[in-house]
Order: sequence, then structure tokens, then C-alpha cells
Amino acid sequence: MIDSAGLIRGRDLKGGLSAALAAAAADGLAEAGTEHLLFGLLTDGVAAATLEQLGVTREKIRDASHRLFAYPASTTPSQHAVFSAEAQAALAAAEQLATERTPTCAPIVVNTPQLLAAIATNPGSRARCVLNDIGINTAG
Repeated sequence: MIDSAGLIRGRDLKGGLSAALAAAAADGLAEAGTEHLLFGLLTDGVAAATLEQLGVTREKIRDASHRLFAYPASTTPSQHAVFSAEAQAALAAAEQLATERTPTCAPIVVNTPQLLAAIATNPGSRARCVLNDIGINTAG
């Protein structure tokens, strides 16, 4: 599906976004943060393969997230989670990366590698905090 800016979200990214929202809802949260985007990236695609090679697992993400951030004590699943402002900014950054790297004559397709790059290299993101906590360094 093409959005109003002419961008196409790839199948792997769409699946990852759905998984991120489901993870936030399962945590009893109304908003999915970048840590949930990281969780969703393990669903499919190049980002999933990259994270798996680095030893990142859903269990490690969940454990680190619950250790680092305030989550409800009882996890009654939320009905409908939405993306937090930070997650929306990460998606916008991924779209910008895809736009910058696509020739003008080609459709702009946003996939999981752009989103992984956007969240893993943002030093202030919750996803970066989780990656730091589990020992993943993106420097150099």
C-alpha cells in the first residue's frame, strides 16, 4: 500500500509493525515504543537476520525492557496499542533513509533495515537503551 507521501511499506516492515503493536498490547500498554519496534523487527526480513546474528532475542528484549522501563505490575492486555511519539519519529526517520537512498525513478519502499538503522543509532531511544543493556554496540 502506498501512503500519501508515495512511500510503500514493505511486507516485512508491515509484519514487524503489527508484531510491535501486539507486543505493547500484551504488556498492557496503550503505546508501543521503540523497544516494541525492536521486538517487531525480529519477525521477518533483513533486520531479523541481523538481530539474530547479534544474539538479540525476544526474551532478551522483553527482559531488558521490563528492567529498564516502567511497565504495569499486572499485564492485562490492552485493547488497541498505538505508536508512541518516539516510535512515530523512528518510522519517519526510516522513511527519510529510504527516500534518500532510492533513485528518483524508483518507488520508495521502506523495509526493516531502515527502521533498525533509525532506532539502533539513536542514542536516546528506548530501543538503543535495550540494545545497550543486552550488550549490543553499534559504534564503529
